This record gives sequence, C-alpha cells and structure tokens, in this order.
Amino acid sequence: MMFKIRSKEDIDYLVTGLTFYGTCGGGNPDNGRKILYEIFDSGKELSWIDINETVDHGLAVTPYIMGSAAPEPSYITNLKREIGLLNKIWDFPMVEALKELETQIESPISYIIIPLELGGGSTARALALSSLADLDIVDGDYAGRAVPEITQVLPSIYGYEATPIVAADEYGNIVIIKKTINNMVAERFGKLISEISYAQVGFPLDIRIARKLIVPRTLTKSYEVGQLLRSESNIKSCIEKLEKKIGSKLIFKGVLKRIQWETIDYYMVGKSEFDGLDEFKGFNLIIWFKNENHLAFLNGNLIAYSPDLISIIDKDNCSPLTNTRLKIGDQYIVFVTKSDERLKSKEAQKFIGKEYFMSQYEKYEKLKK
Repeated sequence: MMFKIRSKEDIDYLVTGLTFYGTCGGGNPDNGRKILYEIFDSGKELSWIDINETVDHGLAVTPYIMGSAAPEPSYITNLKREIGLLNKIWDFPMVEALKELETQIESPISYIIIPLELGGGSTARALALSSLADLDIVDGDYAGRAVPEITQVLPSIYGYEATPIVAADEYGNIVIIKKTINNMVAERFGKLISEISYAQVGFPLDIRIARKLIVPRTLTKSYEVGQLLRSESNIKSCIEKLEKKIGSKLIFKGVLKRIQWETIDYYMVGKSEFDGLDEFKGFNLIIWFKNENHLAFLNGNLIAYSPDLISIIDKDNCSPLTNTRLKIGDQYIVFVTKSDERLKSKEAQKFIGKEYFMSQYEKYEKLKK
C-alpha cells in the first residue's frame, strides 16, 4: 500500500515523528522539513510503499548523512573557505552521490531506496532523494531508530558490506569508498570524509536480502506518532497516548540543569542533566549521548540504555527535540521506547548494547577528568 504526502501538515507530522524516533539525534529536523517543503512546492510526489510491493530483482541502496550532530564549528567554516569551498553548485548532493554509485555497482541498475535510520534530518533526506531520483522508497529502515554508526544497523550486524559508498558535498566534490575490510573501517572513513562531504549513499543489497533486514512500517509509524504529538497540547494526554499507542514508558520529568558536549572523532558527545519535577522531585537524571541518547542514569543508577530509544519531549507542547535544541531552565519529559528485538541479539550487542556504550561512556568520563 502506498502512502502519499498530501499537504505540508503531513510533512510536519512525519518530521515530528521521525524526530521522536531519532532519540535526540538523527539530523536537523528543520533542515529535513525545509527540504521536503521545497519538493512538495515543486509539485513532485513524496510517497512510500510497503516492502512487499517491491519486485524480486535489483538492488536496494541506502542514503544517509554522516558526521557530528553538533552545529558546524567556526574552524571548519574557516577551513572550507581557505581550501576554496566557496560556491555551492549542487542543491542536493545526495542525488550526485547516487548517480556516481550507479557507476560503481556491477549489477542491473534497478533499485529501491531504504533509509539507514529514523531521524528528522536523515530520513527526510532519504525521502527527498526518492522523489528527486524518481525511485521507490520503502516503509521501513534498517534500525527503527537513529544510530551514530553504520555498524549499528541490521545489514552490518548480520555481516553485509556497506561499500561501495559514495559521498558528495554541495561544492562539487565526490569521494568513493570502494572497498573496506569491514564496516568499522567504512564507518571511520565515512566520518573522516564527513567533515566536508556529509551526504552518502551505500549498502547496495539484493532486494530479496534487504526485505529480511528492515524494521517494517517505520515511516508510517513515525507519521502517526507525529500526528499524535502535534495534535496534543495537554501533556497528561500526550503521555497517556504515547504509553498506550507505542508502548513508550515515562522515566522522568525535569528541568534541564546543565548540558555540555564536544565533537570527538566527528561525533557529538556529551551529557545532559535534569533536576526532577512533580513525582520525580528530589531526583536527578543524567543522559549520555553520542549524537543520539544512549545511557540514562537516575540518581547515579543506570535505568535505560540503547538499543532502546531514549527520547525527550517539551513539557509545554509535546514537541520532540534534538540535543542541540535543549535549553537550560526549560522543562522536559523523558521516555524510553523498546527497540526492535534484533538489535538486542547476541550479534548486535557488541555494536549497540549496554556494554558497548558503557565502555565509551567510561572513556569519556576519564577524558573529562
């Protein structure tokens, strides 16, 4: 069954839901919304199809954005200027990356698009690419949430190569990662390139294989959650509907006391700290993030962790937020939502489990001392 975007309000619903599932990362939702508005205004179609409606031959390819979720630092802006990145020649470089990937694939060029993850910026770009390139995009993705590393999506977890990958930027540069010995190396190369070329397309997979690796119906679910959140201003009703409709669990209400981050190895890494409100008065919550939220500590005790989703909404209007939009002194509500069970498998745990992120958190804490 095809779902078609019929209004800008539909776009708002979709991007809002994607931001919730983006767990405070997943790209800038304002940029994602702007791109989709422009395509809608141009008259081109924005739609998605059920994975079972795809043909049995050809390839699925995956577009995504790479890099830190933090705003671009001034030294990068200055560096771009120094090395001649002055004039933008491509409005949507992901299209150029896709064209170049076609030359790298030694298979029939008949393919569909599958998003890497869910996020207000990243998935919106995948949908935009499907419209601009006139390709079908499926109602699903490879993670059911946003993730900081390409090693944390289901194709990678089950041993499928991310390469070849093509990266492109707005200034006319194209980089090809033709082959790597594993996806950890591909992730590292991709992050290094992302300092300038953030739009990437990779994971060419046989459609029959790709069908088995997606988390299904996540675009439709994102739309429905976004509709729920944007139609509710009463926070009590919002909480009840999230708990009833998608099984999210409220774990905290609080005021943002402190947030700090820095870019480490091209990831936005840091902590947000909240003082409790209402039934949580007297409690403290600390969330550690690496682009997305991954660990939540209540009074020092770990109570939630990836791959389950730790999402934050504004207490005043039910709007989901990214970490870059949190403001000290504002009031927020924190939810945990169960992830796809395959992200909790033995194979997945070494890439996206509690121990993986606790190890990184402990290294971060040592670095800060």
